[in-house]
Amino acid sequence: MVWHILLAHFLADYPLQFSWILRNKRRTLFVAIHAGVHLVMTLLLVGAERGRLWPYLAVLAGLHFIIDVAKNVIYKLRPKWVVVPYIVDQCIHYLTIWILAARIQAALGDIAPPFDPQWAILGTSYLLAMYVWYISERIMVYASPTYQAEVQAQYLPRMLTRGALLTLLLTATSVPRTTALAASAIAILPYVGKHRWRALLTDIGVVCAIWIFFRLATG
Repeated sequence: MVWHILLAHFLADYPLQFSWILRNKRRTLFVAIHAGVHLVMTLLLVGAERGRLWPYLAVLAGLHFIIDVAKNVIYKLRPKWVVVPYIVDQCIHYLTIWILAARIQAALGDIAPPFDPQWAILGTSYLLAMYVWYISERIMVYASPTYQAEVQAQYLPRMLTRGALLTLLLTATSVPRTTALAASAIAILPYVGKHRWRALLTDIGVVCAIWIFFRLATG
């Protein structure tokens, strides 16, 4: 069940964190709306077991709200802190998910997932490679305006390229290195601008790391 909850987290924290929420994220009401989206997504992805799981998922949403409010307080005190609060915020979210999943396992035993966990892992992998990395990179390079501008300008072709590269790596059971090289040659096409080589090498590295994550997570 942990993979289903983690997939819900990535969906709610990235593609479903709409621009109007982001614009108002420093206001408590909108943090609460954001936490509510997380709750709805987890309830949807845990399937028919939501009747037993909803108290735990409500606690998780409440913790998400508290963590995000605390992050806002840090931003007010240290407005120049951008990268570290983002990384710490995400790590704490992942930690609370794993702790909650362990607590559910201890209290309720094995929970029948609504679909194979491997599909949840696969969905998480594609989200990480495509959309999550786009947002994360944009935040992490805020100190380099020219590179950040290229990240935003090329987000769609780079996103699609990372998805294609991940697909090639996942389907290459016997010749992953050959496939990676071929994908790298293809991946160079949408990369333009001053920082094109940095972007290309970064994307290849990120996708390879996510491919390793997928292999480890699926055994």
